[in-house]
Amino acid sequence: MIPIFPAAVINIYAGVFRIRFKTFFIATLIGKFPVMITFAYIGDNIRSGAQQWVSVLVIYLVFLLIVYICHKWYVTRLTA
Repeated sequence: MIPIFPAAVINIYAGVFRIRFKTFFIATLIGKFPVMITFAYIGDNIRSGAQQWVSVLVIYLVFLLIVYICHKWYVTRLTA
């Protein structure tokens, strides 16, 4: 969800380590789709002021928190 590595590196990693397509696809949707929407919204409203940017960033941070909570719940469910 935080774009540290280029997409090509992640794609190669997924192929080399034989990550299932379904897992890769869902992770790609969760990781890239919200960021693309955020960047597009901010780019569209670049001249309107920082207040709209802040609201979009808050929504994005809430999304990240939800994904983190779901991940923690999933991991604890697997180990229990």
